[in-house]
Amino acid sequence: IDLKGNLITKPIYDSIEGLRNKEGELLILKDGKYGVINTKGAELLKAKYDYISGDEYYTEESKFALSGYVLGMKTTDGYRYGYMNYKRSMLLDTEYNDIIRLGGIDFEDTDKDILLVAQKNGQYGLVKNKKVLIDFRYQAIYYSGIENLFLVTRNTKTGVFNSLGEKILSVKYDEIEIHETYIKTKTGDEVAYYNLLGNRVDKSTIDEIKK
Repeated sequence: IDLKGNLITKPIYDSIEGLRNKEGELLILKDGKYGVINTKGAELLKAKYDYISGDEYYTEESKFALSGYVLGMKTTDGYRYGYMNYKRSMLLDTEYNDIIRLGGIDFEDTDKDILLVAQKNGQYGLVKNKKVLIDFRYQAIYYSGIENLFLVTRNTKTGVFNSLGEKILSVKYDEIEIHETYIKTKTGDEVAYYNLLGNRVDKSTIDEIKK
């Protein structure tokens, strides 16, 4: 019932609780499966999942209104996760080991276009809506926090991609540092510098930029 005593649902659920990071929505458990209803009792997601959570996407303007859903199903190999946007359109089927939604990426409207770092068969890739931008070939993918650049690692080597899936630096360096105006790489004892487009530059140029 609501705070005024009005009936929202009949007593047909095993449990009802607030859905984390999805304001105005309730997580229901029925016959051992999770689903979602709104605070008026209308069904939003059928009770057929083993796990449901909001994706934690938040903006000052819209709060959690544009947050989607991470959905999970139990398999013999553990949980597998999928992703549904806030309009309840399925973007990724429940076949991934891990799914993380990204926000605040430069040059990307992350309210409109959903960027997901997902893990499949132990390898990470980058997906924009339903399109794979960076193939599932990497042990880790991190957003650098600068421009729209991502660090990827494979077999102890590191490279750089942008959010369009374009390779900026090949995956061959021991260490990479991304700064506001340049990229520093190290392989063995060799140190090299590049601009944010992946073009090699002289260290003297970098020193001037720092000043």
